Amino acid sequence: MHFLVFKEVEATLTRHMDRAFEYVDQQSVFIKNHIAVWVPRFVQQVLKNADTGFYKNLALATDLFIKVEHDRFLSLTSGAGGEALQESTLR
Repeated sequence: MHFLVFKEVEATLTRHMDRAFEYVDQQSVFIKNHIAVWVPRFVQQVLKNADTGFYKNLALATDLFIKVEHDRFLSLTSGAGGEALQESTLR
């Protein structure tokens, strides 16, 4: 993800907006096909096993951040990443 963000910024700074938008599309796909696949299960495990509220809240914040980021990418792209994420710990 870091690489894709770096390349998006680089393309934007050099005024290659077509490339910048391609990197945004790739970020959306990466979130949907990789990060969003394991984060919900990870969050559930943290909520089940964490001894302190700090880690439980951190897990919930991570879950929400991934969902918001994915939905934001969908609003910026042609939907290359697919539909809005429905699977989230927060409901």
